[in-house]
Amino acid sequence: MAAAEEPVEVAPNPRVFITNINRGQVSSPMVAGVIQSLHADLAHGFVMAESGPYLDAGRNRAVANALTHDSWEWLLFVDSDIEFTPEHIRVLLAPYTSGSLSPELHPIMGGVYINPFGDEGVPGEEEGSDRIGPVVYEWITRDDLPGLEHIPTPTYRRLARKSLAALPGFGPALPTHPDVVEVACVGTGFLALHRSFLLTMQATYPAPLPWFDEPVHLGV
Repeated sequence: MAAAEEPVEVAPNPRVFITNINRGQVSSPMVAGVIQSLHADLAHGFVMAESGPYLDAGRNRAVANALTHDSWEWLLFVDSDIEFTPEHIRVLLAPYTSGSLSPELHPIMGGVYINPFGDEGVPGEEEGSDRIGPVVYEWITRDDLPGLEHIPTPTYRRLARKSLAALPGFGPALPTHPDVVEVACVGTGFLALHRSFLLTMQATYPAPLPWFDEPVHLGV
């Protein structure tokens, strides 16, 4: 008689609501990723929101729409040109499903994706072109911004792949995960936000901009 095999524990699928902000055009690979995620029982809803001249207005409408549904725990923003599969969602949220990170303590997780930008990234650290890099930023202080010369002003600078890879993890005071680093800003191209965080912001900041508002920095 063969011994019974030990049961294998499988982490449950994260419950995700996917949203996309666009101006009337989306890529076929992005739509395919959404359909595959719905079939894989990862996505528990999907909505598109039209983007006008003020992008954050569309993002706020998308969050408000998603919160009318109660079947999800993570809201995932996906840009129209992002190609992804259900496995990318599982990898993005693996630190939570494995118990390494708590969504209450670390409610924002962004996936690394590469895009061309002319936004003064870390000079000399990009491979091939200083205009191509991850959509991840660090806070810096400059005194040469137009109209603010000689006035130290907080602003941001895009991190290069090299500098992003060199960042330490969360450190000994917080749970660690080999693929997670802490950054100041991250783009919304593949960005997961926990429901509890969104509800807290909704209770803290007034409409119509409780979640996204570009001028906000360090709570001011």
